[in-house]
Amino acid sequence: MQYEQFKAEDFVMEESFQQYCKGETNEAVAFWSKWKKENPAQSAEIEKAENILSLLNGGHHSKAFLEHSEKFNQLVLNRKGFGEKAIITSFAGHRSHRKRFFTYMAAAIILGLMLTGAFFYFNSGKNPVESVTKTEVPTVVPDILPGGDNAILTLADGTRIELNTVTDGRLKLEDGSNIRKEGAELLYDGSTLQSEVVVFNSISTPKGGQYKIILSDGTKIWLNAASSLHYPTSFPGSSRIVELTGEGYFEVATNASKPFMVKVNGIEVEVLGTHFNINSYDDEPVLKTTLLEGSVSIRKNEHSIVMKKGEQVAFSNTSLSVQSAKRPPSVTLLDETELSQAIAWKDGVFDFNNDHITHIMRQLSRWYNVDVKYKGRVPEKHYTGTIRKSVPISEVIKMIEIAGGTGISIDQRTINIQEK
Repeated sequence: MQYEQFKAEDFVMEESFQQYCKGETNEAVAFWSKWKKENPAQSAEIEKAENILSLLNGGHHSKAFLEHSEKFNQLVLNRKGFGEKAIITSFAGHRSHRKRFFTYMAAAIILGLMLTGAFFYFNSGKNPVESVTKTEVPTVVPDILPGGDNAILTLADGTRIELNTVTDGRLKLEDGSNIRKEGAELLYDGSTLQSEVVVFNSISTPKGGQYKIILSDGTKIWLNAASSLHYPTSFPGSSRIVELTGEGYFEVATNASKPFMVKVNGIEVEVLGTHFNINSYDDEPVLKTTLLEGSVSIRKNEHSIVMKKGEQVAFSNTSLSVQSAKRPPSVTLLDETELSQAIAWKDGVFDFNNDHITHIMRQLSRWYNVDVKYKGRVPEKHYTGTIRKSVPISEVIKMIEIAGGTGISIDQRTINIQEK
């Protein structure tokens, strides 16, 4: 093997190099560790290859898997090498594991350049496959720091507690319930309940905030930015009812004798014990419920649906259009990639899949607590990519600019968008 002539993409395809990066065999680790020391001229290509395999879940793709697609060479193994360029690829068609695999591979090339833990590519949605090579340098933009664990707890007597300003431990005893703060979690212990009187609390996250709450029945709820939850401190009756605004991910504790219900924007989601996500922001065109485990029943007006695992039900947002109130909901069966995308926010990641620039900007607005303004016509651009929510906003903008199609500038806490 003439490894001295290899480019980064060649190393990625080399099975023994994959084994070295994953630490699968002592022989591979010993060989490549020695070879790297003896061939410092190849250190740059080696580093790029290592970064690509690191992105691909530590290199958990076999050589056969990497060669699975006839388009792999077209999208990734461009024999011109990486250099100063980034491949920007657009796709049309159904979202699938196969498509997302191509996305990650194209993304790896960009990551070899940016190394920010993120990638984006541009999709105009007009051509089945379109490849563009860009060499322009993204504009330097001022940083706006990301959000974090921040919420306000409102007790039954109206007392407001900013949770990020108090130390861990017991906060207050209401109706015999023990309320504790542990890191970025708020926990209710109903085991010391002394009264049948139902007392309600609320927790709300501002723009740039998120929080986790564990109710007295053991149900776990993650609140996304600009969201709120109204709930009882205990569940002495025959049901468990909470009210949500914004977005929340629920892991409902099983109790066959006490159904759990979430009320949100005129929709009732009823379960016994399951995992699901509800996105109900007022500025989103649809209200989405995504079921990851179990079964749930959804009711709105005359519409009633029993969801199955892997399904996503979307109702038109009546707050944006009165006419949409009578439209029946849509039901979509999602694959594992799409299910992961629906709850990526909970795991600290933005995950976009052919999303319109306006949808992306609404998410960034909520997390970075910024305003978004469009100058002239709104760009008809779609992007696919992932990026950690922990990075400053400049990193996200760099990725979008590299992908192309949209001009972005920042004026204090306002993001200005225009067609490019």
